Amino acid sequence: MIEIAPTSEAAVVLAFLKAEIDYSPHRPHIHQLLQMLRATRQELIDDADLGVDYQNAARAVLLDCYRGYLKRDCFFIGFPKKVNWRRVELESADFQRLLYIANESAWDRYSQKTRSPQLVADRIAHGELPDLGPKVTAIREKLERNETFPELVAVEGEGNALVLMEGAHRATAYVSLRWKGNVPAIIGSSPLMHNWHWYAYR
Repeated sequence: MIEIAPTSEAAVVLAFLKAEIDYSPHRPHIHQLLQMLRATRQELIDDADLGVDYQNAARAVLLDCYRGYLKRDCFFIGFPKKVNWRRVELESADFQRLLYIANESAWDRYSQKTRSPQLVADRIAHGELPDLGPKVTAIREKLERNETFPELVAVEGEGNALVLMEGAHRATAYVSLRWKGNVPAIIGSSPLMHNWHWYAYR
């Protein structure tokens, strides 16, 4: 892992929105919320300025509305209020450290409760996951065309693990391609991370 620099929680919020406005089931909801806030995608997401407080506040409200970010609800149940965030580049060896979130039925089923992207990539290669395979294949094709994606977001888990908060499909695509390049990511750490609902099996 190549350490780049410390970063802010506002950058994490932006990374979620950049990824989910195009590549998740939340896309229609985000667009609807932008209209309600009388804001544009270009201003708040595509041309975002992390130095502008009102933009950061608006993005936090957006993420709260469909992910429970501010209330620490839904996806953020039990997530620590204070987390040290930093930008890094993941090297190919780091992919083996990645784990999917726990307590989520789809990824539990895909990974057979191992939470391993490598196992899921192998199962896709063997045609065992027809509902997931096309999604990962579409990302692979874009990566092979040198298209870029938002940063992965992960938190440091027990031992050497990196628990993926955002980017599970992309991480699976990188693993399945045996990707040799470095991958931008934002990593969070906190001594209270074990309180996050999706951190480990309950």
